[in-house]
Amino acid sequence: MCLSLTALGVSMIVTGQVGDGLEIISNNSFEEIQNENGAPSGWICNPAYKQAGTMRVVTEGAKDGKNSIEIATGPELLYALCYKEPISVLPEDKIRLNVFVKGVGRFRVDLYLFCKSSSGGSNWWGRNIQDEQVFEIDSDEWTSRSVEIEIPSEENGEGLKINGVKPALFILPNSSLQFDCFTGTISK
Repeated sequence: MCLSLTALGVSMIVTGQVGDGLEIISNNSFEEIQNENGAPSGWICNPAYKQAGTMRVVTEGAKDGKNSIEIATGPELLYALCYKEPISVLPEDKIRLNVFVKGVGRFRVDLYLFCKSSSGGSNWWGRNIQDEQVFEIDSDEWTSRSVEIEIPSEENGEGLKINGVKPALFILPNSSLQFDCFTGTISK
């Protein structure tokens, strides 16, 4: 089941108890769209790849609700879309992410890793978890793709451990893919 917070007017990340894990929710069905850059509320385009592809809202044929998003890349272009705010995690937590996708192309699911800075904010930890699994899609029908990633317990060069993540979709060159119903759970 895909959950949308549009009806509540909420676009922040919320975690709620689901079975033996916490559910990750942030406009997962892409129903709420920001006006300034066209990104779904609660999500941002990674600035390193923002100009390298295009994203648009598709209002017909969504898996759930009225919207899905389509991301297209060219021969040498990449595109990354990630959660806007880090989600609190602990080392060794297991995160399961699932997304429905259709179209033609390749993508992977990544986790951007963060740690608390000395000023109390969040800083990039120094690397991301890039699941080695690249999904190749060639379908007009919605299909589900999932990954499960464990948060490393190692420290970065400053002696800090990971305490936050931003789930991300990373679209590879020559792709035209639609995404909907991005869900996740954190198991402690």
